[in-house]
Amino acid sequence: MAHKLTIDDIAYCGLNCRLCNLVTVLPDAAAKLQKIMSEDGWEHFGPLVYPEFAGFWKILSALAINNETCPLCKGGCGNPDCKLRLCAKERGLRLCAECGDYPCQPLREFYSGHYEKLAQNNERIREIGIEAWLEEQQKLVDAGRCFKDLI
Repeated sequence: MAHKLTIDDIAYCGLNCRLCNLVTVLPDAAAKLQKIMSEDGWEHFGPLVYPEFAGFWKILSALAINNETCPLCKGGCGNPDCKLRLCAKERGLRLCAECGDYPCQPLREFYSGHYEKLAQNNERIREIGIEAWLEEQQKLVDAGRCFKDLI
């Protein structure tokens, strides 16, 4: 077990940030791509081929270590104007699942489409409590799972 999950690892909306592709899949993929490109000398001739290369290389370098540097949702990762984060912080909530107005319309809209799994997360949190849910989530993190595996 590399990292013990806490409430701070969970986004207000119910996403386990330690399962987010930004800290699971993308760092390894970015590091592999950067290694391949470095071995071919891209950091030297890339700017000659693509004028925007320096920006790309900077982003690729950042993605390669994002599993170590990502501040997660509660540290500011993601959309700074996220309605859910702003609302939860304003109400002094740790999670949307703890809100008396759960599930609100903005949360239901957020879930529709790609994030139905987060609705299930919040229902499970409400059913068994945050500590038991964190234990369930810890097993997924320890197994090397990521959010895309769960949807």
